[in-house]
Amino acid sequence: MAKVYGDRILLSPRGLNWHFLAHEWSHAEMRSRLTLHAGWHLPQWFDEGVAVAISEAPEHSESHWQFLVAANVPRPTREELHTFKSLRQWLDAVHRYGEDKNVQRKAKGEPEIRPVYSAAGHELRHWLAEVGSPGLLALIARLNDGEDFESAYQKSSQQP
Repeated sequence: MAKVYGDRILLSPRGLNWHFLAHEWSHAEMRSRLTLHAGWHLPQWFDEGVAVAISEAPEHSESHWQFLVAANVPRPTREELHTFKSLRQWLDAVHRYGEDKNVQRKAKGEPEIRPVYSAAGHELRHWLAEVGSPGLLALIARLNDGEDFESAYQKSSQQP
C-alpha cells in the first residue's frame, strides 16, 4: 500500500490516508537523519515501532495490542521483538505470527491481527512518551557518532 524509496514515498490507492503517509514518512525521515552506517545498524523493530507509533493507525494501535492480549493471540515478547534486527528477521516474524494471513481472516469474517507491528508500536509508544523528541534525536545523534544501538537506546531511556 505504501513504500519508501530514498526520499520518495510511493502510495497505492489503498494507501492514500494520513496513517500510511505518516508511517512511510517516518521511515523516510529516519533514513534522512541517519548516516549510511547508522541506518544499516538500526534494528527493523525500532524503525517500524517509531513508524507505527507516529502513524496512530488503528490496526497497530494500543487498543489493538490490548485486544491481542485479551484474546490471547500469540505475539512476540519484548525480548523476542528486540531480536528482529534485519528486514528478513522482521518479515519472518510477520509470517510466523500470521500477519500475512489477514486477507484470509477477513474473507472468513474473522478479525485481522497485527501482533508484530502492534508489539513494536507498544514498545515504542511507551519509550517515546518517556523520552520525547529530544530522546529520539539524542539516540539518532549517538548512532551517527558510531555508538551501538543497544547502548544508545538504553542511554536515551535513562535521560531525565
